[in-house]
Amino acid sequence: MDKSVFLKCFNEYENYKARNKLMDFDDLQLKVKDMFLNQKSILDSYQNLFKYILVDEFQASDNFQL
Repeated sequence: MDKSVFLKCFNEYENYKARNKLMDFDDLQLKVKDMFLNQKSILDSYQNLFKYILVDEFQASDNFQL
């Protein structure tokens, strides 16, 4: 695929999400990371909420998720 075609599609997708107040999985990951880094009280709450977690499909996790 030509780079200009890709960029046009990508930008249209991002604009569509913004116009319709939508997020995809990558957006959710970025928002949560930002929230935890910038709002320590929220991070502390989640750290105290769960003693253990189970991660299904751990082998499919990427570096961002780890």
